[in-house]
Amino acid sequence: MHHISPVPGRSRPHAPAAVLLLALCLLASGAQALMIPMDDAALATGADEVVRGEIADVRAGWNADHTAIVTTASVKVKGRAKGNGADTLSLTVPGGTVDNVTLWVEDEPVLVPGTEAFVFVKHGAKGSRVYGGSQGVVPVDRGRVRGNGKTKGGGVPADAYQHYIGALAAGAAATPPAAEPAPRAAAGTVPVITGVSPASASAGTGTEVTITGSGFGTRASRDSIADVGFTYRYTGSEVVPIWASGYPRLDLNPDEIVAWSDTRIEVRVPTGITPDGYSGSASSGFLWVLSDEDVPSAGKPFTVTFGDGGANWTAPCTFRVNPGGLSPEMVAAIVRASATWNGALPATAPQFLYGGTTNETTGSSSRTA
Repeated sequence: MHHISPVPGRSRPHAPAAVLLLALCLLASGAQALMIPMDDAALATGADEVVRGEIADVRAGWNADHTAIVTTASVKVKGRAKGNGADTLSLTVPGGTVDNVTLWVEDEPVLVPGTEAFVFVKHGAKGSRVYGGSQGVVPVDRGRVRGNGKTKGGGVPADAYQHYIGALAAGAAATPPAAEPAPRAAAGTVPVITGVSPASASAGTGTEVTITGSGFGTRASRDSIADVGFTYRYTGSEVVPIWASGYPRLDLNPDEIVAWSDTRIEVRVPTGITPDGYSGSASSGFLWVLSDEDVPSAGKPFTVTFGDGGANWTAPCTFRVNPGGLSPEMVAAIVRASATWNGALPATAPQFLYGGTTNETTGSSSRTA
């Protein structure tokens, strides 16, 4: 699914009217994707190349016919699990931000410059792309591939992961390498949660949740292992977390931990880029406390009512159409589409109000963030 939203403070050239309608009026929200899971063997055998490298030169721009936004990036190759090629690899992924429009494509990874990752690559006539969507970018942090689950201090050594993927790519029935624990994970008090209030809240709206209990320990800084984990998604065998501290993307995600003591934590329900490189929000499931010794508490049920990407518009949302290059029938179809939307939803829902035609070739909006 494609999500288009404007970026405040910038102008943009003329876009098709249908895009303009969405860019002015679409409400942005954090959400969980519907993605067909691929196991490691499927990723390794389906990709043309699997490289380990640093992501750099990330740039977004319009495609040739100005109908979609794509992001290009280079990967400075440090190692290979499959394939042969140049020391620098160019990739293209759908989505990005350019001019006055952000296009977010579900199931596609967020490429962050300066980060290291294993990238599963598929080559084609139009260039190279990430194979498997967001599953095809596996972040490397401090020489380790961080696994899913309720802890974050350990991980699989990157060299062992590279050997494992290489064996799968060659058709071998390889066993996943064991994760090494964090240096301090061998001992520590198990945190115990006795209460969560409220037990239901929205994500990304600044709503604070108070967690009470014992054995939470201390949190010296944002870089500490100590954290609050929320369910991002559940695979059926393990939880994929989104961390309140913003880990591992501390440079892009906010720190949602407000206060921390041994018996009480105040935290906001997070949205942001998850450890697997996907942009989303906390989901309904459970939350847990992770101590600075990388020891997790038992999960406590928690419901997320919705996720908010941080954008909002003043209601009602009035849009105008520049008919240049559009047939009268297309303009009429856009107006009918807005009327269908308005009629299908309650009056309290966002409404699209047609304000007539315009000669403007740059967009504007009442969006605030």
